[in-house]
Amino acid sequence: MPDNYNDFYKNPFARAPKKSGDWENPLDILKAFPWKDLLAGAFGAIGVNEKCSNKLASLDFQETACVKLAASKGLGLGLVAGGLFLKVPQIINIVAANSGDGISLTAYFMETVSYMVSVAFDVREGNPFSTFGENVFITFQNVLIISLIFGFGGQIPHVFTSIIGFGILAAILSAVPANILLILRWSTLFVGLGSKIPQIYESYKAQSTGQLSGLTSALQLAGSTARIFTSLQEVKQPVILIGYIVGTVLNAAVMYQVAVYGGPKRVVSEKEKEKAEEKAAKSSAEKGKKGAASKARKAD
Repeated sequence: MPDNYNDFYKNPFARAPKKSGDWENPLDILKAFPWKDLLAGAFGAIGVNEKCSNKLASLDFQETACVKLAASKGLGLGLVAGGLFLKVPQIINIVAANSGDGISLTAYFMETVSYMVSVAFDVREGNPFSTFGENVFITFQNVLIISLIFGFGGQIPHVFTSIIGFGILAAILSAVPANILLILRWSTLFVGLGSKIPQIYESYKAQSTGQLSGLTSALQLAGSTARIFTSLQEVKQPVILIGYIVGTVLNAAVMYQVAVYGGPKRVVSEKEKEKAEEKAAKSSAEKGKKGAASKARKAD
């Protein structure tokens, strides 16, 4: 923070002329306003250290480490804010369709467990909230999605069972020793594979992504890609960086399927099937008549 940080917020115009006659022109008030202190305070508020805050507030961008740190902090906070709404399109899709068809419950359970372990590890390591905060919000949204899938599937008891189970897991993760938590964090790399592969296989088998939200998939891909950058700048644990790289590859595979297969397949009604069969039968009969007439002419 600047040396006069507190004085600035007490009286930001302390350095302004005291008398109206002291102003040479109307732009003097803009020149007198302590923009540098304000910018330094803003950079400090998002977690940039004092040295870099002062350099960036002075528009000194020569020290690339400071520029990268500020970009990482800003991007990280943007991702945390985005995490509040990441799964909302998916939730809307399920509610609108009254169904969770095409969405793998196995994938969602494994993804939720993976996020819970990651959050527990980041909290234990004291990593900045801007480097993992969205995972907290995504976890709660995943629990809601799982509950909706069970609810619309008529499995109401499973809703309460899953919520209680996740609560117990959260309590266990907060109490396990640090070395065990590190092992669990490494294991999430494989859990990540397990969480996406069932969804990828299910979409491939159905040649459709069902109620899977393309917007949510795109946001997940963008978020995991951005997290590679923020992890390189602010996080020292290699397991976190590797996790985001693996996640980006898998999210790209899901996004590819969304682009290729599109949304849910249209369900063909029985009447439509009957009409199609009648049309095919008529077409076959007409071809048979034409073939018989052609043979008769040749015989003549």
